[in-house]
Amino acid sequence: MKGARRFSDFHESTGIAKNILTDRLNKLVENGIMTREEVGVRGQRQEYVLTDRGEALFPILIAMQQWGDRWIYGNESLPCVLYDKRNGQELSPVAVANESGDEVTHHFLGMRDCGQDEMLETD
Repeated sequence: MKGARRFSDFHESTGIAKNILTDRLNKLVENGIMTREEVGVRGQRQEYVLTDRGEALFPILIAMQQWGDRWIYGNESLPCVLYDKRNGQELSPVAVANESGDEVTHHFLGMRDCGQDEMLETD
């Protein structure tokens, strides 16, 4: 999601051993998060591309990064600032909202059983 597409890009940005990186990329492909696309002459090169399933992880990964920035690094020593490249605006903290746009915390969360019409209480 940060622009890496080739094995060498991932290796350079992560610095992990090539065998471990190979294993992790294979698992992402096996689980439908990424696909391999042949580029160049007769498949001499491959690029890794996010699938729709992989793209759907974006809000989860942003939420985890924001959590780490706040609770691990603290506001005084943030490692980076995420922003929208279209207009330069910083990202708002990821929040869970209902259909009306009101923020929902775990205190207000209810769950409906998929097979029944009645509401289940969660604590």
